Amino acid sequence: MTNQVMKWVLDVVNAVNFYGVLGAVAFVFNEIRIKRAEQVDDFDRQFGTDTAGKLYPWHLGSLRNGDRKNEIYPYEGVPGQLLKSILSRLSFDFERFSFIDLGCGKGRALLLASEFPFSKIVGVEITPELHEIAKENVEKYIATTQNFSNFELLCLDARLYEFESTPLVLFLFNPFGEQTFDTVLSRLEASVMENPRQVTVIYVNPRLESRLAQSGLFRKVFRGGSLIRPWYRYVIYITKWS
Repeated sequence: MTNQVMKWVLDVVNAVNFYGVLGAVAFVFNEIRIKRAEQVDDFDRQFGTDTAGKLYPWHLGSLRNGDRKNEIYPYEGVPGQLLKSILSRLSFDFERFSFIDLGCGKGRALLLASEFPFSKIVGVEITPELHEIAKENVEKYIATTQNFSNFELLCLDARLYEFESTPLVLFLFNPFGEQTFDTVLSRLEASVMENPRQVTVIYVNPRLESRLAQSGLFRKVFRGGSLIRPWYRYVIYITKWS
């Protein structure tokens, strides 16, 4: 049995232990789906970066013995053309806004956002392994594109992130579970109440959208993407007075 086959078998076993039988089926499906999607996107080959693949908690040593594994969802790079399309839809003065990616993983969304003139691009990632990869990817991307955006990468639990008082674009690619989402939303609402400003939330694969919809501070302005492929589905919410 080759090393690659052994790795795949161990991944399936881990998927069963971690998510149950249905989770193992989803794992096999995702392996095929993401491989095909990356061939189409071809992002890493263009820029020499490492943003592809799907990494599960058992792939990351810092999570193996953690007590919040169920809150930390697997890493997957956002489809490049999808995020470019979403950002191109925004019609405001980008220079006034910071782009924040909570659960940024390897940082693909940060690199894509740097093609737009945001005042600052912030990536928050809880796992040290992915945080280090994201830093390397930023360096490679800058070297390839000569795009010297103002990046800030933080190895931090998203629940502890303090939102800046400037206008924000908050990006979420189904990064974490309900408890973390609720805490992040509460902190965002408190920040907006203290410093009223325009905040735009881009939420891809919006499994917990109901929580955002129930917020008294945000309204949905757009829904897009694929009806049958949730990883291409997205919603955009903005502060109600915007």
